[in-house]
Amino acid sequence: MPYTKVYATAGRTPEQKQALMAAVHRGLVDGAGIPDWDKQIRLFEFGPDNMLLPDSDDYASYLLIEVTGYPRSLEVKRDLYASLVTQLETVGVDRKDTKIIYFDIQPDSWGVQGGRAGSDVAAEAAAGADTGWSAKY
Repeated sequence: MPYTKVYATAGRTPEQKQALMAAVHRGLVDGAGIPDWDKQIRLFEFGPDNMLLPDSDDYASYLLIEVTGYPRSLEVKRDLYASLVTQLETVGVDRKDTKIIYFDIQPDSWGVQGGRAGSDVAAEAAAGADTGWSAKY
């Protein structure tokens, strides 16, 4: 259940934005093993007057992706990074124009299911309770 923010340069059509977020979602599913139904992606756009980039970056396709989720191994993060850029290439974003940051957040730092600590819900799920939620994701 990672929460993902995509910071993009402005100028895409509504269809391109949906395709971009779908590519990010596929990258999360393929690279981090999250379930397909788990979609928590937000897209923020910035015009050229609100973003300063190195000259080497292509303004038109630049993306910064921030993924916030439970701690994962370096191996899983590597798979996730590779999967994200591979999926984004399918919608025209060059690998070199994509930056990814993964923020590890402990389960007790999440409020879920009506304000309960994620660690409490995860413990119940680990004990076999049908919580409809898993700390795995």
